[in-house]
Amino acid sequence: MKTNLKPASIVDISLRKVAIVAGIGYLVVFIFGIFFGVIKNFIVPGDASTTANNIIESKSLFRIAIAGLLIVLIADAIVAWALYVFLKPISKSLSLLTAWF
Repeated sequence: MKTNLKPASIVDISLRKVAIVAGIGYLVVFIFGIFFGVIKNFIVPGDASTTANNIIESKSLFRIAIAGLLIVLIADAIVAWALYVFLKPISKSLSLLTAWF
């Protein structure tokens, strides 16, 4: 028995949905990117012992900041994929270049 079902592919996703995914991804990157400022407050250039003491004193805040940066990393990868799919109909090579950057 033959079926005409094809697996879902990138072509099956509408450009509107991909644009929404990219927009939400950018919002996540901007919101959780604030945690980078929190990490900068822990670091004292040229003084490793003070930096270590700052991290030890606020372990939970430092862990939250690291988790926020991991979320930014994942969201950034999702945005790169969404931009690749969104711009692919215009130029595949430029779309791939955009995703890499």
